Amino acid sequence: MSDEAAPSKLLSWMIGVYFLGVSFSAIYFNWQYAASHGFVQWFLLGEIVPTAKSLVWPYFVFGMDAPSSGPSAGASSAESTSQPASRAVAPAEWRDHDREAISRFNEVTRMRTEELRFNAQYDQYPPGQIPPDALDKMKSYQDNMLAAGQGIDIEVLNSAFPELGNRFRNEFLRGLVLVIDFENAGIAARNSGSSPPVPTAEMSARVKAGEELLREWQGWYDSHYDEMLAALKKKWGPER
Repeated sequence: MSDEAAPSKLLSWMIGVYFLGVSFSAIYFNWQYAASHGFVQWFLLGEIVPTAKSLVWPYFVFGMDAPSSGPSAGASSAESTSQPASRAVAPAEWRDHDREAISRFNEVTRMRTEELRFNAQYDQYPPGQIPPDALDKMKSYQDNMLAAGQGIDIEVLNSAFPELGNRFRNEFLRGLVLVIDFENAGIAARNSGSSPPVPTAEMSARVKAGEELLREWQGWYDSHYDEMLAALKKKWGPER
């Protein structure tokens, strides 16, 4: 009897430990987000992601010791070259990695410029009167920018120009996600032939927060464009 009860007790203990970890990690991840991004941004945007992370807290606890994909930014050249040959990364590979990140970033910013120019054609249209094919094209710009942007190594951008990667992720990509989520509901209703849903206070707050993040990004990007471009060209390095 005791042998049969042992697995059940172990399972109950593991479940208890898991939910205890969820409680503590939710507090920690939310505090961490608020400390990094400010209380207002956490209140509007951040509670969802940290709370979701708390549900998979074992990944963050047991995954912390996993080896990095490359040498840290502070590692000396001697430390990098002392790695075993099977794990060493050739400088040419890192150069290709950096160039891929910069190329994708340039692709996103090019699409962003095209999107702004295209959308400007419809600034004077009354709400609800923009042609469906124009709305579809606006949506395609957003979806393509998000798909390309989410695959960029943020640390490459940070190493090229201070704050570039963090701002790109926290302002541009986060703002884009909030706007797309809001628009997806309206598009789904339109495609099904029903009336667009009446925005709730929460939906309105989220889309406004997304639009504000995109404005913050655009203002910062425009004001740093020349020096940022020079830094990215330097990071790109000479052609081989």
